[in-house]
Amino acid sequence: MLLMLSATLGVSPSALAYVSPEALPKGVRALAYVYGFASGIDSRLDESGLLEDLARPLNRSVTIAELAEHKPELLRLQNVLADMDPTWASDLLSVNLYADVSAFESRKVTGLLWGITDRFSVGMQIPFIEREVSFGFSADVVNNAGAIKSGVGDIKELRDGLEILENTPINTQTFTQEIFLARGYNAPQSRRVSAWGDVEVETRYTYFIGDRWSLGLRSGFRAPTSSYRPDIRNVLDQDLAENTWAFKAMHLSEFQIIPRRLSWSASLGGVMRLEKTQTRAYALSESDSLPDLRDPRQIEKVRKTIGPEMNAGSGLQLSALQGWVNFMGSYFYSAKAEDQIRGTRGLDYARETRGSASQTHGYELGVEVSSFSSFRRNSFPLPFKVAAAYVHPVGGRNAIYAPYWRFDSALLF
Repeated sequence: MLLMLSATLGVSPSALAYVSPEALPKGVRALAYVYGFASGIDSRLDESGLLEDLARPLNRSVTIAELAEHKPELLRLQNVLADMDPTWASDLLSVNLYADVSAFESRKVTGLLWGITDRFSVGMQIPFIEREVSFGFSADVVNNAGAIKSGVGDIKELRDGLEILENTPINTQTFTQEIFLARGYNAPQSRRVSAWGDVEVETRYTYFIGDRWSLGLRSGFRAPTSSYRPDIRNVLDQDLAENTWAFKAMHLSEFQIIPRRLSWSASLGGVMRLEKTQTRAYALSESDSLPDLRDPRQIEKVRKTIGPEMNAGSGLQLSALQGWVNFMGSYFYSAKAEDQIRGTRGLDYARETRGSASQTHGYELGVEVSSFSSFRRNSFPLPFKVAAAYVHPVGGRNAIYAPYWRFDSALLF
């Protein structure tokens, strides 16, 4: 597709790069709420790791040769003018397309965790996702047919051709019609969508607790519970959730460098997704700019497998004021393999999977206010925490560039 926009922020209660392996004590429950958002999402990291605009495919100049695919007489007219005066041929018609795409996405995640034993907890979380896409498209057209007509003399056929071109409307609507409407798409426009995401179930098990070391495992699955389905007539409309069964596992380590003051955490895990079915439009060949929705053969239910993913993180936590305030700094790395699509009609499936193998790495800075330590010392009656973090990718490839903020809260009862 011309525009691929999928700003998956991953703002869930377990998304922080600094993660402790400790589970909840037996019988204790934790109610968590996370709000994360990214604004001004307008670029991605390309195959070489360089930033490029999401609307880059639409920001370009259109040649007369391209216009002549729909109006062959334009090329003949240009060739005649080239024989008379090359300047006339080069100045006959100038067309530049300009597009702008930016997005705001937020995720509100509610989670509940329950301590089954002192080392084993079970929880569930569900996100509510909102995405607002702003889109602008215009064509800057300079038509010099009228000016050139006055200088070609009394060559009737040439003057008639120039007059036809002079009176032919070539504007933004012309290209909206040719690029989108003529293929069965709606004219792209700004819009806002929202939906519940996929429910996730998670288990936490702390298998070792020493004087300074703690080791644990997290595992779980994500179910395709989201009801949102993108409209294939809108090139800007993308999935809000993966809508597939996914299984994840992660190993967690924590070392108390200075007990109750400075600690180090590391995590390593991955996600595997099962195959899903989806109905999408696929072009007949790579040379087609977009699939033609008027052709039923180009709309097919296919089987898609999102590539497996590996995630790693490492960070430090500094505690102050007897654990009331914690400062966190972390590094994260994520790599995903290429997606696979299986169809039966031999269409251009590779367009959707090309560039789906991605990498991202960056840093996260956060501050937390927590009464957990004071509650354990029986010096504060209510165990809670609130935190704010900024997550910033610094490099990668084939990934949306979306720094984001997240705000966490949790209450134990």
